[in-house]
Amino acid sequence: MSDIPRSPKTGRIRETIRRVPASYRWCAAMLVLMVVAVLFGRSRYSAQILMVKPSHSAADAVFVVDFESGQCYRAAVDSVRSGAIDTVLLCAETPRRLVSIGAIPSIEELGRQKLLNDGIAPDAIQLIQGVSRTDWETARLLDVWLNEHPAKQLRVLCDSFSGRRWSWICDRTLAKPNRSRVEIEGITDPRFDETNWWRRRLGVKVYFCSLFRLAYARWHGEDVVPDVDWSADKYESTALQ
Repeated sequence: MSDIPRSPKTGRIRETIRRVPASYRWCAAMLVLMVVAVLFGRSRYSAQILMVKPSHSAADAVFVVDFESGQCYRAAVDSVRSGAIDTVLLCAETPRRLVSIGAIPSIEELGRQKLLNDGIAPDAIQLIQGVSRTDWETARLLDVWLNEHPAKQLRVLCDSFSGRRWSWICDRTLAKPNRSRVEIEGITDPRFDETNWWRRRLGVKVYFCSLFRLAYARWHGEDVVPDVDWSADKYESTALQ
């Protein structure tokens, strides 16, 4: 089969686009995305591109993406209390400077204490081995946990406008056999949903932030985060230089 001849004009256009810095191309793409969102924003379909439909399949463990999200945390606690879920997974984040010197507790310690205060049994709380700096790294840690528990089904809880992004990350991070055992469930914020998000300032903020984060994940992929030593000794040696 012979190659289809390309127009010289098309080749020049592509070459011109390649010469544009990546940051400019990214800004242009975000501008186009914002214009489209504004034109078609007052529609429930504009929010559904950010959402996934849960299968409501049975699960053994639940992982909450953001413990500061009250609705996601409450959904996890209710699932354990009802007996639908028997394990809540926690993921350790790379400790910051104040955590390293013991000034404040870590995120996972706060999460564990919060679950205990809400009556969740200690043996129902499990800390995933390893530390995470990004959502992509978190997904990889979940993949390791799934490998260690081949009979377990996992449910990942996030806000409803982050469901598509988390589904995309898991599709490209988890092994295929493990991905089939993971359900992404978006929990709706009680203050707004896909039918009225544009009527509240918080809804508009969350919508556009979620839209940009999804676009960034799909077009750019994973960021390379440099290792940072937050230990007290490192901080002291740096300050003395």
